[in-house]
Amino acid sequence: MIPGELPPLPPAYERLGLTGAQHDSVRRAMARWEPRLDSVMRGASVALGALADSADAAMRAALTPEQRRTLDGMRTRTSRKFILQPDTKPH
Repeated sequence: MIPGELPPLPPAYERLGLTGAQHDSVRRAMARWEPRLDSVMRGASVALGALADSADAAMRAALTPEQRRTLDGMRTRTSRKFILQPDTKPH
């Protein structure tokens, strides 16, 4: 965003049929709060990453070397740290 320029409305707000004054008011509120929200989100992202890494290390400690290699291979294929859906294939 260009300094001094107001951010665009979020898609949900676009569908509310706002008046011109409401449109401007929402965009000004976004411009005022966005830097603080972004800062908190960056900090939360770093903290969440560190927490996830610690949890992952604790879970991996319970695995055999072969199981860790298998897990690493699954993560490479899914490009996710944690697989959230259970494996539904027959074992």
